[in-house]
Amino acid sequence: MDTNVDTNNDLGVPSLFTSWPPIRDELTTGTSISQDETVRECLPFLEASVGAPQDYNEHGLPSLARDEHIGFLHDTLETMPAAYVGFDASRPWIIYWALTALSLLREDVEPYRERYILRRPGPCARCVPTCRLTL
Repeated sequence: MDTNVDTNNDLGVPSLFTSWPPIRDELTTGTSISQDETVRECLPFLEASVGAPQDYNEHGLPSLARDEHIGFLHDTLETMPAAYVGFDASRPWIIYWALTALSLLREDVEPYRERYILRRPGPCARCVPTCRLTL
């Protein structure tokens, strides 16, 4: 297997991810418009052309705004406003992924043990075995 990856920048991001997709369909749809918007937004980061080189880590990725991510994840674990009632069915997985992300960021998830695991009947009960592994 060839381990050499063609890159066009100093950060080692493969060339495939620093340019527009090599195969493009001429048909314009809502999805293709959305894809183009996404590529337009993400490409400057993948080309390492946004900000100074010190804004990128050794893997060629923008540095993680750790404190902002942690704050967002803690907010996600709070009671959701009434407008989020449509997310009720997904709430167990939102909790699981928020706890997992906090664990990966080496944040203490112990305060959530009582609230979400030990005495949580109902919809979250089905994700208890998975969440217990996280906590």
